[in-house]
Amino acid sequence: MTIKPKWYEHTPWHPYKDGLFNGCKKILKNDNNIKPPHINQSTQNTEFWVKRNKKECTVVIGESWTYGESLNDRILAAHGKFDLETQLTHCWGTQVATLLDTDYYQYAVPGNNNFTMFNSVKRILSTVYPLYDTVYLLVQMTEPSREDVIVNELKGHPMSKLYNPEWLKGVSVKEWCVKNEAILLKQLENDIAKYNNLKTTVWKNFCKFQTNKDYSFKTLQETWMEFSARINGHKIESPDLYVAGWIDGFLKQHKMMKSKAKYLNQQLDLIEASNKFLEESNDHKPHPSASNHRLWAYNVFNLMKK
Repeated sequence: MTIKPKWYEHTPWHPYKDGLFNGCKKILKNDNNIKPPHINQSTQNTEFWVKRNKKECTVVIGESWTYGESLNDRILAAHGKFDLETQLTHCWGTQVATLLDTDYYQYAVPGNNNFTMFNSVKRILSTVYPLYDTVYLLVQMTEPSREDVIVNELKGHPMSKLYNPEWLKGVSVKEWCVKNEAILLKQLENDIAKYNNLKTTVWKNFCKFQTNKDYSFKTLQETWMEFSARINGHKIESPDLYVAGWIDGFLKQHKMMKSKAKYLNQQLDLIEASNKFLEESNDHKPHPSASNHRLWAYNVFNLMKK
């Protein structure tokens, strides 16, 4: 599916000159983009471009954790509460761009899925890349169940295999997770291959990477949740998948898959520990706080491909 962007200019309501507002020449917004069907299609500030006349640009793609959901209680997309100024000030991506001293482009939709996020790479790079000497691409991967609501849209894409009853015969849940990730990372590898001055980094918030295979891009093996727990004095291990109800339903629907009780129980324990941390942490509600965004930004800045 292709949707033509409709850009319009945003004028900041305040006089502050911190962060991306320092040297800002123009802020463009576009909400005419692909959003998951279960998300309010009128959700605002899902795509914006901060132009500061820099020769480099930071491009960030993600879902609600990148979008800035719940920041300072001023952004609650499900309740129609939006605030671009808060996103521009506190989102982790804007702070990475500030540290890099670049222009900034963000496409992030609450509830977004990996299929939609990874498919946006070609569209965004075709627009942004020709205008800059260097582009830093930071791509978030979310948990792997979210394509379940758009299975019909996967037709013709390698991900459709993951829902094919014939292919699923004898496949374990772990093998399914490994294949899911491999398809997406291979797609990204192919989509960025022609860009010489592109520095790409991929990271996850909920689920661990299934591989440490070398790609042309960099992967941050520690998830945002693991990082957040660590800086708050806790230790958690991210699971392979995150929605217990989904995997239960998926296995009931596809009885031909292999399901080992020991593995599934281990995953359920990891999910429970992650949820317990989010419930009890002062840094989450359950989305990251402004201070947590800042710390994650600094972490990404230090570890990303430059």
